[in-house]
Amino acid sequence: VLRPALMTGVMWSVASMAQLYALSVIPYAVAYCLVCGGGLTVSLLWGVFVFGEASTPHNFRCTVASFVGVLVGMSLVAMAK
Repeated sequence: VLRPALMTGVMWSVASMAQLYALSVIPYAVAYCLVCGGGLTVSLLWGVFVFGEASTPHNFRCTVASFVGVLVGMSLVAMAK
């Protein structure tokens, strides 16, 4: 019963350490945007593929458009210096 919660906590801790490392290596504005956009992308993919949240074609198109928008934004921020 405790294994899923324990693994979630371990993954959260590893992600937090990776975020702190990224903030120390690359500029704060770039790292923060990539961390937030990455989390948004992962949660969007989980919602669509695991939980089936985009069930109608219209919802799926809107979800794909938002996914592309997040990826484009993350790419532009990553290329900013």
